[in-house]
Amino acid sequence: MYTALPAVSAEGARDFLAQGQLHSLLGAILGLQGKAREALESHDEALRLIRSCDARTSEAEALNDLADTLRALGRAAESLERYKQGLALARRVNNRYQQARAHRGIALTHQDDTTARSHAAQARQLYADLGLPGDELPAQSVLGTPTPEAAGAAGQTPSG
Repeated sequence: MYTALPAVSAEGARDFLAQGQLHSLLGAILGLQGKAREALESHDEALRLIRSCDARTSEAEALNDLADTLRALGRAAESLERYKQGLALARRVNNRYQQARAHRGIALTHQDDTTARSHAAQARQLYADLGLPGDELPAQSVLGTPTPEAAGAAGQTPSG
């Protein structure tokens, strides 16, 4: 579908990176508008452009953006796979913010309660370490069981 990009100068690589980042944002917007096909095409183009620049931090961000769109479109399995790819890449380049985003996405998407809570806790810790709020993570897991923190605040045990 897409042709290979020719070798480019550093300036050209910056242009491809900027274009890739814009395609990633466009994909997110199109996804929010319910334009699934266009959103996914834009995310694919973003990854293609960013990968051509060997910009690993931006690639981790683009994978998380794609995963967010897939989750919003109800494609949980594909979303989890992209979050896991984004998390692995963010760990390799030591990008803690993108690690937190991936953990957050996994927590909001995963069907296993224990796994979801574990990733939520990791996301909260990373956000706290970065001085960022992590309170947008739900006090209850996707399946409705209170997290240990929420249960303790309500004077309950997590099981009831």
